[in-house]
Order: sequence, then C-alpha cells, then structure tokens
Amino acid sequence: MKKAVLMLLITLIVSCSKTDEPAAVTAPVQKQPAVEAQAPVVPAKTVSSEKPEPIELDFEVQSIPGSPEAHKKYLDDPTLFQELNIPKYTESAVIGSNLSVLYPGFLPATTADLDSHPEGIPLDKGTHLQLLGKIENSDKEYYGLFKFQDNYNYFYKVEIDGQEGAVFGADLAGIGESAVTNSIIAELYSEESNNEMFPPYIGLDSLPPEVQTRLETDRIAFQRVTPSEYRLSLDRPDDMLALYIQDAGNKQIPLFLTTDLYANSLHLYFDKYLQFIEENFLVPRLKQLNTEFLGALQEKSSAPVSGAVYSRALERAIAYFQVSDALLSIAPVKKVEEDKYGRTETLYEMPDMDEVLAGYPESVVAELKLIRAAEGTTVSPNFGYKEDYSQYKARGHYTKNGILEAYFRAMMWYGRIHSYISAGKILPYSLDGEPVPQETAEEISVRHFPMVAVLTELVEENQDTLLSAWKELFDPITTLIGMNDDLSFYDLLPFYEELEISDLSLWLEDTSNIVSSVNKAHSELRPPVISGNSVFAAPSEDYENPPMGWRLFGQRFTWDSYIHQFVSPPRYMPRDIVRGLDITRAFGSTTADYLLGQSDYPVMPGLDKLLASIAARVTAMEPDIWTETYYNQVLYQIKTQAVFEPGSGFYFTESPQWGIKSQLAAHGTWAALRHDTILYVKQVYAERAGDGDYSPTYRTDPLPQPVHYIEPNLAFLRGALNSILKLKMIAHNYQLQDEEFLSRSQELEQILTRSIKIGEQEYNDSPLSTADLQWIRTVPKQLSKLVVPPGANYSMFSDDPDSLRGAIVADVYTNMELGLALETATGIPHRLYIALNDGQGGKRIAQGYGFSYYEFTVPYNKRLTNEEWRSEVYREDADLSGHLPFWMEGVALNPR
Repeated sequence: MKKAVLMLLITLIVSCSKTDEPAAVTAPVQKQPAVEAQAPVVPAKTVSSEKPEPIELDFEVQSIPGSPEAHKKYLDDPTLFQELNIPKYTESAVIGSNLSVLYPGFLPATTADLDSHPEGIPLDKGTHLQLLGKIENSDKEYYGLFKFQDNYNYFYKVEIDGQEGAVFGADLAGIGESAVTNSIIAELYSEESNNEMFPPYIGLDSLPPEVQTRLETDRIAFQRVTPSEYRLSLDRPDDMLALYIQDAGNKQIPLFLTTDLYANSLHLYFDKYLQFIEENFLVPRLKQLNTEFLGALQEKSSAPVSGAVYSRALERAIAYFQVSDALLSIAPVKKVEEDKYGRTETLYEMPDMDEVLAGYPESVVAELKLIRAAEGTTVSPNFGYKEDYSQYKARGHYTKNGILEAYFRAMMWYGRIHSYISAGKILPYSLDGEPVPQETAEEISVRHFPMVAVLTELVEENQDTLLSAWKELFDPITTLIGMNDDLSFYDLLPFYEELEISDLSLWLEDTSNIVSSVNKAHSELRPPVISGNSVFAAPSEDYENPPMGWRLFGQRFTWDSYIHQFVSPPRYMPRDIVRGLDITRAFGSTTADYLLGQSDYPVMPGLDKLLASIAARVTAMEPDIWTETYYNQVLYQIKTQAVFEPGSGFYFTESPQWGIKSQLAAHGTWAALRHDTILYVKQVYAERAGDGDYSPTYRTDPLPQPVHYIEPNLAFLRGALNSILKLKMIAHNYQLQDEEFLSRSQELEQILTRSIKIGEQEYNDSPLSTADLQWIRTVPKQLSKLVVPPGANYSMFSDDPDSLRGAIVADVYTNMELGLALETATGIPHRLYIALNDGQGGKRIAQGYGFSYYEFTVPYNKRLTNEEWRSEVYREDADLSGHLPFWMEGVALNPR
C-alpha cells in the first residue's frame, strides 16, 4: 500500500461526539486516559424503526459542472406523445414496399387470370389497409400460391378509402398481426418523421398508459418483472443478461445499455473468478500454510521448553492452526470424471468426519462445533472472549460446494479471532444479561500476547517457508480487497525486533515484560479503524474505539465500512441501523442527501453535517486511492454511478426520478461487491450501546433499425475498464490465472473499450455508424459468454437453470444491542423505459434493465444465504415490498 494510504488510516480517524451535534471530521482522535471499569450507559432508542411514508421527489434539477454542451438544445423539449391512429379493422396489413399497387375490382382465381389484370394504382409504403380475405390460386402447382413478378405469394382482397381490389401479398407486412401492431408498422414505414413528439410505442408494442404517464412527467419509468417473463439457459446465464438478450432478439426495440448491465456482468465475472482461484489456488495454499506452521510449532513443542507461559502459548498456537486444518480436512474431496461421451462431471466426496476429528484435541473439536453451528455469540473455548459465531455461516458464493464452504470458515476463523494487544481497561458489558468474562482488554492481552510473540519469532526464524507461505495468501487479498485493518506480521516483525528478546521462553515468564510490550505496541502501532466485534460484549479499548490486536488474515479495511463506522452507534448515538444512502451521500450524491433529508436528518441531529464532513474528506482524497485495490476500483464505479444523477445534462437525466435510477445502480453494484467479498471485508459492529415445397416470398423493405444507446457515464465506463486491467495485473503478479481467464479478460477489455468510444460519441452528440448501432445490440450476448466460472463446463448448468438465478444477498452491518444484521440484496431486475432525445435518433423510447435493490434487517444469528433469499424472490406471487428501502416505495409499476 502506498504511504499516503497508510498514514491516512493511522491518523485520519473521524472525530465524533455522542451528543446531538457531532464534531467535524477534521483531526485525529487523541487517546484518552484510562477510564475506571464500569458498564456503559446504553441510551434508550430515540428513533422510530417504522418506515416513513413514500417520498415525493420534489427538487429543482441543477446542472452539474461538466455536463455536455451538445445536448443543451434538447433538454427543454416537453415529453409529449403523438397519438397512434388505430383503425378498427378485424384483419389488416401494411404496404411494405414501393412496388405495391391496388388492382381495382380484380379477384384472380388462377395463374392465367394474371395476364388480364387491370392497371394498378400505386400505393404508398406505410399505407394501413383492411384485409377482406386471402385469394388462393386454384392451380395446384404452387400449393395455392401465385407466381407473380418473380415472387410466390397470395393475393389479398382489400379495401382502401372505400375502393375494393386485390394487392399482391409479397408487398404486405404485418399479416396476422393486430391492428395496434400494424399501426406501429405503418408509422415506422412512414417517411414523414414527427420530430416534435415521442412515439407512443416501443418496438412493435404500444406503451402501457401508466408507463406513458410516468414518462411524460419523469422521462423514465420503472416496471417490475416476474420470473415467468424470461427464461434462463446456458446462453442466458443470469436474469439481467437473459432479459437483455430476449429484447435484443426483437430487432425493433431500441436498447438502452445501462451501467447496471456492465456492473452486474463485472460482478458475475469477478465472483466466478474468485470462486475459481479460491478453490484451485488459495485452498491449496491455505492447506500448505497450515502444514508449514503446524510442523514448525510441533517441532518447537517437542524440544525441551523452559517456562509455563511459553508452553501454554505454543499449545494455544497449535490449537489455533488446528482449527483451520480440521475445517479443511473435513471438506469434501473434488473429483472430475469423464463419461463415454467425453463430458466431464465434478463430484465432491465427503470424508468420514468422526474419523478425521478423532485426531484433534477436545478444545479444537469444541471450537469446530461452534463454528459449524454458527448460532450466535458465546465464549471461544480457545481464546476466552465472546465471539460472534453467526459470522461463520457460509454465505455468498461459498455455498456452491463443500470446499468453498470449508475455505470460508477457515479464513473467517483467521480473519475474526482477535489476539489482543490492547491497554484498554474497560470491562465488557453484557448485552443479553448473561455473565461475561470479567477481564479487561489489557488483562486478556496478557494472555494473548505470548502466542503472538511465539508466532512472530517463528516467522522471523523461518522467513523462506512460513513468511513466504503467509504472503502467498495475504498479499493477493490485500491487492484485491484492501489493507489489513488489524495488525499483521508486517507490523509485528519490526516491532518484535525492537524488543531485542534473547530468550523468549524466559522473557515471557516475567509478566511485566508482557505488560510493557503491550503498552509499547499500544502507543506505537496503528490502531484498527473499524469495529469488527461488539465493543460492549467483548473486551475493548473503550466504548467507541475497537481494541488493537493481531489476526493472521485479518478482515480488510474498506472505505464503505469506514463510512458506516462513523454514522452508527456508539460513534454516533441517534442511529440504530445504517443505510446504503450513507455511502452514496459520502461519495457526493445530491439525490442521496435529499433522500436522507426526507427521512433521517430531521430526527437524527447532526447527521447531515457529519456526512457532509465525510463527503468533503472523500472529495479531497488523492485520485490514486481509487486504484489502490480492485475493491476500491469498484467503489469508484459506485461513486460514478451515484453522481451521474439529475443535472448530468442528457435529456433522460433531467428529472428528479433519474436520481432513483442512479441510486439503484450504485446500491445494486455495492450489494454485489459486498456479496462477492463477504469473507474478506471487515463488517461494522454497532450497538446503542412452412407447408409443402413452396413458401410465400416477400419483397417488403426491412423496417428501419432502432437507434440503440449506451448510458454515457464515461467515468463509470473508464473505471470499469481500469478494474479489469487491475484484476488482470493481480492475477498475473500472484500467479492466479489460466489461459481461459486471460482470454476472457481481454474480451472484456475490448467490449469496454468500444463502449467508451461509443459513449464519447453520444456525449458529443456525434452520429454513430450502422456497425456501432448493430454492435450495441450484441453486447449482452457477448457478456453472457464471460460470466461462467473459468474452467467450467457449460453442461454443469444444463440440468439446473435455477443455479443461474442472479438474486444475491449479503449482510453488511451488525447491531449487537438490537441483535440485528443489515442485509443488502438484489432481486429480479427492473425494466426501464427511458425517453431519449438526441441528434442520432431523435425522440424515442428505449428499453433497458437495472438493478432492483433491497435493504432490511434480520436477527444477527439468521443471516441469509443466497438460496434462502432466492426462495423468496422467485415465487410468482412474491411480495418483497417489506424489504424495499423507503425511497423505492411506490416507484416501480406493476409487471406487464
């Protein structure tokens, strides 16, 4: 990590007050003198948890600096719709060529009759006419068709302006279609374009009245989609991609490719890539690390040891690594078999768990039972403080198979178990009324520090093996997700060297050495920024600051958790549960600020100033912070989605309702990011505490091709491209790739590069080539090929299309006083109708899809898996209104 980031994390801690008026976010917090041990005062709830009434977006759209000059001439055009002239014909058709004529009074019966047809009256292309009947050829040679002017077709008896006659079918479009569809076809064929009004249709379907009404006022309409409206398959491996591909098959629908589509595809790509490297690279490395550390520790323990403290530290260290080793040992064994047709199938064979666990000590088996049960908080048998075992419930993509599940639990163990190095003297507080260990953070540090010292010395002595094995896991995770929030070997190795210990076993026997070293570490080493556990129910620094400590693979600091840390109790007391809006507000969204002003600000004094101060700090961050890690680059995508909001300078962005679109895009991308990285990111803890040989032929002209569109959020598209380049670099540097990954990343680069070029032309209102317009329609299909796991056989999904469903859920925040976890989730995408107005295609309605987003609480020991969430989402009669954030209530129209 760059020095600037390290210094920022060490010093720039937000200074907050528990009073109604939070302090400005300006200076680092100074350490307070030790406080006498006492139970914290837990204020009563002051804010109702009931949802507010649906919010009317009623604010003036202000132009955002940097909005495109080329589109200003369109912005004030009213969104008015022309009327569609629909004749009341039972059967109708439309003249589709410039060769069509009406033969008055002519009703041919045979081929011979064609020689005596009357002079025809030319008909204009786009003429909507009434069909009175089909005229078949009584000769049998063409199965009832007439061969006429080098085409085979029927004649049709028609009436036009009161005159009856015959028209050759080769010139007719829309036969068998409804009068509404044919009225639309007639409009599309018409050479007279209406530049003053919008067409009341999309593709060959008329706009539902409620959609048209929303478009007239908001220039965008959201519509819910039901599971029966689309299907998933090997070629359509996700809900949003399936919907886009389905629409792309209807060549008349103008497509609007949203940032949501790109973000969702990148999420699918990254999530599958992460599954692949975890199962094929990181699990073997983790097993090797356990083997190396256990071997070195057991070698130490088998040698003569002087000192009881040193011996106990060795025992605790061995148990620490044995827990992870046992979790991986009871995981299934992966086998790939090939049938006689050459198709491969992946099988997972379970070992005999009792037989495996028989080789581990009772304390390790007891720890495993708590981890596998994942029921809630209780005292760790090996580390003696209350641990939240609900966090060990496998979630996200880690429910895909037993190997990933075992990896999740083993890495969660290494990421959560906290070896205290803290001088805190506050006693833990019982939130549930049960007795807690009466040890302060300093007292428990005296017990924990010897194990940390033993491991640090061991790593220092075995850098080629132990340190190398640790770095092979630690470093790629750092570059992917972020810096370790707690102390790591990178912090402890130089610190341990300064202690100048000649014989650790003797040194540990003097408790004063341990206490002085803990205090030295407390004053010199960097404190954690984010509370990864309860600061009441577990030993802590004080009731606001998390305790310092060491974790082997500590969960990572991320900026979104950093933001939530300081807008939740006990740092900010009027708040029980955080919101996704906090993130987008801190990232600079005026829409998020407005929505919070309608909900939280009036009842949470000072929250507006606190978030404004955090937003100012985010704005002032060095630009290269956004490129430090892959996670930061996705946060940048979220930021650019959140601020591409009303005032961005395009016709469709200039209504307050576009702010909802920007919030959905940002929130959906954030929910996906937290889902993908749920194992690695440190979560904030808070408490208030045809028939025959002949078929008809046609010479009708093709309908005009629709003008497709890519959402021209150039900052997002460029950030998305940079994130792929970053991931590619990480994969190369840490040897986490294969040829298939490299090929797919290159394809994504090409898609994003061309999308940026098209977005730049749209920004400048420059015309796109026909090839570019046609290419836009192919993007969803191209993306669909890149989102299955690297190395996977497509047949693995053939019998289970439900496995392709895209709804996901992730818990992102825990309030231990209330016993609640905040879940963020996506469901079936929304259909979006968007009014476009530019020089390329004039006034038209385009169709696209965007994230649906849900935000709700569950009991902390009932954290949801994707499977549990999907069982609710994909019911045809599902009612998810109770899970919506307040700002989405009443926004989406009923399904069509």
